[in-house]
Amino acid sequence: MGRLVFSIFTTLLEEVFIVALGLIGLPALGVHVPLPVLYALMVGWAASSVVTYRLGTRALEKKPTPGLPALDGCDGLAVTPLAVEGMVRVKGELWSARSVNGIIREGEAVEVMERQDMKLLVRRCQGKKESEANGRLVPDGPFRVDEGDDQ
Repeated sequence: MGRLVFSIFTTLLEEVFIVALGLIGLPALGVHVPLPVLYALMVGWAASSVVTYRLGTRALEKKPTPGLPALDGCDGLAVTPLAVEGMVRVKGELWSARSVNGIIREGEAVEVMERQDMKLLVRRCQGKKESEANGRLVPDGPFRVDEGDDQ
């Protein structure tokens, strides 16, 4: 409740500043703003404040996802060959990984089996899987990941 009151108070202060700037500050500099433009600016500012408050509240109320445990079972992509150890991309982040089922080639889809400290234990995925690491279908077999394909 305190955040809502603070948000309303600061939005009102911002609106007062807009009015003061539009009716006193700009005319003193020789710039005259029509009242409908000033009203539209105030309504737009208030609307952006409401949207920002709602999105911010949603983000603050979202339960934090603990890092490594949340990765168990996720799909990813080998960005370097895993001749036992290498690097994988899971959920857009690079992780050091160890293969549990032999050599995994660069570009192959992987699944996180478990973790050991800060290293992920992964296995090769068979068939097509939706990769959470880059949001596209990952075919069975290798393909190159260009540096610009991260997002």
